[in-house]
Amino acid sequence: LAFKHSQLKERLEVYREEIAVGERAVGGLKRKQAAYEERINVVATEWNTLQDDIRALAHRVGGEAPSTSASVHADVKDPFLRRLFETAPGAKRKLAARDAGNDDSDDDEDGAA
Repeated sequence: LAFKHSQLKERLEVYREEIAVGERAVGGLKRKQAAYEERINVVATEWNTLQDDIRALAHRVGGEAPSTSASVHADVKDPFLRRLFETAPGAKRKLAARDAGNDDSDDDEDGAA
């Protein structure tokens, strides 16, 4: 009986140690999650500020207000590029022409023919 009691006591101590290790791991993960969420909030805030600045600059240079319809530039996956296309009329057409190899735009920026 004493032998069984000592075995149970040892197993109980092992379980307690495993629980303590698990709780420390959970605590570490919660701290990492909080730091990650804080960074995500900063990035989201900065992204929204950037979008507002792009709208303001587009308005200041006489561009039209950016389109908010998702169907206009739905094929552009990157949000930054989509915003640039929305604020620069004709940019998508020029990019498509350049990609096709026949850039017929009036302004040849790199000087190559």
